[in-house]
Amino acid sequence: MINLPAKRFQPNRYQHTGSQYRSGHEQFMHDLIVLDRPRLIVTLGTQPSDLYFSICQAICENGLASQCFFVDTSASGPAANRDQERSGYAGVSNADISSAGRYSAFSYLVRADEAKISFADATIDLLYLSGPAAYTAASQNLEAWLPKVKPGAAILLEDICLRQADFGAWRAWEDLRERFATFEFHHSRGLGVLKTPGGPETSFIASLVHSNAEEAAFLKHYYSSLELAASANTSGVDEAVAAGEAQRLEKLEAQMTLLRAEAQRLQAERIALTSEYRRACTTILALETRLEEWSRRLSREQDLRIRLEAEVQDTVVLAAKLEESTKRFAREQDLRIQSELNMEEACRQRAEILDSYSWRVTSPLRRVLALMPPLARLFRR
Repeated sequence: MINLPAKRFQPNRYQHTGSQYRSGHEQFMHDLIVLDRPRLIVTLGTQPSDLYFSICQAICENGLASQCFFVDTSASGPAANRDQERSGYAGVSNADISSAGRYSAFSYLVRADEAKISFADATIDLLYLSGPAAYTAASQNLEAWLPKVKPGAAILLEDICLRQADFGAWRAWEDLRERFATFEFHHSRGLGVLKTPGGPETSFIASLVHSNAEEAAFLKHYYSSLELAASANTSGVDEAVAAGEAQRLEKLEAQMTLLRAEAQRLQAERIALTSEYRRACTTILALETRLEEWSRRLSREQDLRIRLEAEVQDTVVLAAKLEESTKRFAREQDLRIQSELNMEEACRQRAEILDSYSWRVTSPLRRVLALMPPLARLFRR
């Protein structure tokens, strides 16, 4: 949580009772102005409230280069008199003339009919709506002025906790909550805070609307306690009560210091964990790369094993065929040898017959039979 300087802020104007009681948000308004330093601030309303003057006081005391405009949305009143348009406090009434000139260097009054053409789109850093109370008018003002607000700018809507008479700001606020990142204060008639999309996420308004439940509860209690302390100091409340509120604020600041230290510790831990996470991601990526390479190698080896198994199977089949061929060849070889042996035996026997005496004796008879085939056939029978 960033440092909150509001405890040192003493509002020059503070109204703790009455129908115009909204001073309980002056400390928050001071912090918003000092921490985010908006350059162009526009307030819509029918009468400048203490909140408007707290804006001017924060600008003046901190030497900020801000321009502050009060747009009078009433049909009549201060804006109707052009002689009062640069009289000091923007939208100042006759009762405030004695303070004229205090903020005249940066605070101006603008007619409602001139305002819409006086500000270009996406130029306003802070838009504060302090009226009107009716729902329709509040909604129309919001829709008309939203285009003129910068990305990441702050819009404030007061009286969001009032649900009486013709107050309709709470209904307009309900519509906004569905569209933007918001934060709510419930003391002093309520104040709605929203951040438009975009802009830096390191601003005070960004940390406010994105705060967690614990931070939100602390901030609400912190600013409501400041309001109670200011009310006690201005309404003549017992000094013991004021001292008690001061002690509560000191305790809150002590809690804030502890929370800040805890936030810094958590931030350092987050940075360390982020660094460790990145190293782990790098290691995991390297391991995944190696795993992918090993998977490819395993796939190649599996393909090779399958091919080798197929070749081994083919070799087994070929070996079986070779063995069968070898056996067949051996049988044929045995038959050939036997045939040769038979041939040799037949040749030997023929030679013996040709060399025999009976063969030689019957030689003339064979020649006669050869000349007389019919007789030879008869003889052979």
